[in-house]
Amino acid sequence: GKKRTIQLTENIYNATRDVIRMSKKENIPTVLAANRIAEQRIIDIKKIKSSF
Repeated sequence: GKKRTIQLTENIYNATRDVIRMSKKENIPTVLAANRIAEQRIIDIKKIKSSF
């Protein structure tokens, strides 16, 4: 419903904001920042799954 749509939109906004922040902070292209964030999320998920 509407709440779910708003939450998904907020998630997209936050992810985009994080990519742009990292890009500016580290002076790297946004595509590289996005890849680094994605790689870190994969590592974090593997850590969570391996602890169960």
